[in-house]
Amino acid sequence: MNVQQALIQHGEWKMRFRTAIVERKSLDQEAACSDRRCELGSWLHGEAREHFGHLESYQDCRAKHAAFHEEAGKVAHKINTGNYPEAEALLGLSSPFSVISGSLAVALIKLKKETESSDY
Repeated sequence: MNVQQALIQHGEWKMRFRTAIVERKSLDQEAACSDRRCELGSWLHGEAREHFGHLESYQDCRAKHAAFHEEAGKVAHKINTGNYPEAEALLGLSSPFSVISGSLAVALIKLKKETESSDY
């Protein structure tokens, strides 16, 4: 798993949301809500759990990833119901979505540092 690529992919959620707001397009809310359907989630619930599940940094990363998708699902719901101003507000700088997004990035970096010597 390339942590840098995972960070980029998760950063793209915000851009996807903003694009959907501007273009008034609906999103796959199930995908937004699921912490298992993205590449990072598949890795966290599979190979990473097998090799790093005992690490506190892994547990923290997995929990923050799940919280990220919970917030992403809320944004997708607002977009899909046409409540664009509220969806935009949910993406704000100090919103739970933005806060957990930053926390997830920090958790990923910490997990990466802790597992750098591993072949996985």
